[in-house]
Amino acid sequence: MWRKERFMKWAKLSPKQVMWMLWKKNHFTSESAQILIGEIMGCNHDLENIKENINDVQKNI
Repeated sequence: MWRKERFMKWAKLSPKQVMWMLWKKNHFTSESAQILIGEIMGCNHDLENIKENINDVQKNI
């Protein structure tokens, strides 16, 4: 699954729902935490790029 698709899947959930899902699966390990952190960092990078693009467009207006 692509990063954006994973993000959109998780973005629809509240933090409480995410924690419930992780607790319910009982698979929340340091490895899964590292994967989740990596995905968040990737999405954060994408958001920073979007923010820069918006700022560039606003400067040109």
